[in-house]
Amino acid sequence: MCKGQLGRQDYIDERNREGGLRIEPFNEHIDLKLASYDITPTMIAMSAKCGLLETVYQKKDMSLYIKVRPGDTVLVVSNEFISVPPYMAGYVVSRVSKVADGFGHVSTSIDPNWQGALLIALSNPTNKPIEICVGRERGPNARGDSLATISFHYLNESPPERTSPDPNFTGMRLDLLQNKQYSARSDIKAALYGFLHFRRRKFTKAFFEYINGFYNISLETWSEVSKAFNGLALSDSQNPFAQYIVKETWCTRVLNWMKKHWKALLIIAVVLLLMSGILPKEFQDWILSFFKNFTDIKNQLPTL
Repeated sequence: MCKGQLGRQDYIDERNREGGLRIEPFNEHIDLKLASYDITPTMIAMSAKCGLLETVYQKKDMSLYIKVRPGDTVLVVSNEFISVPPYMAGYVVSRVSKVADGFGHVSTSIDPNWQGALLIALSNPTNKPIEICVGRERGPNARGDSLATISFHYLNESPPERTSPDPNFTGMRLDLLQNKQYSARSDIKAALYGFLHFRRRKFTKAFFEYINGFYNISLETWSEVSKAFNGLALSDSQNPFAQYIVKETWCTRVLNWMKKHWKALLIIAVVLLLMSGILPKEFQDWILSFFKNFTDIKNQLPTL
């Protein structure tokens, strides 16, 4: 029995071993490293705050991306389906590039006999949205980000017999996604989110309807499921989620820019209105008094 952490050749050898470690799809040239494997995202990413799938945007080069809003956490389904043998266990850790972008640290374990895609939680503790490239086949012009890195170790003890895993924990931790979705919550805020974000609500509903149509998600069926989750055309039908992908236009880019810089735009608008003399004099005096008081308070604060 082998021992220690798997190296690059071990991942390749395990694919040829009956009942060995399987990662599908397996990208030997991009994602396989010297002693680990990079996990990439599909476009299925649920906001933990509002319980809705995030809006997927499409750029001119056909690449897809989502935005993780400030103070929110998204649960992202991985592009890779992993079948772990009983003599092995693994763990998932953050990539430095993702932490440098502003995401919080990721760390979780993968038990022996696990079968399914991974559900990666990414938290944005910053005060600005962070983009993640998702979906599509990986290539020079359209490739998903590497969300996290997985490493595997051989177990020192005698391998336990392969047992049937809990059906709720297979596939992609569907139990967590079901518990987090807006319709499973009873608070008013969740109902309000579902009412206001109609496109995301329909996207979320379509996802659960699609996934509930599968009796079992396995290595054999994952290829077709992965195509749907990556925005690709299926073998016998159109992609069920294509209608929920928002194509990026000059209008959407302007709106996104305005959302990002709304505070500066508000100040500029107020200044222009003051200079134009359109506002009533009482309102002008109130605004000037507000800024004067704000400046006085700021000047009284101790400098660091």
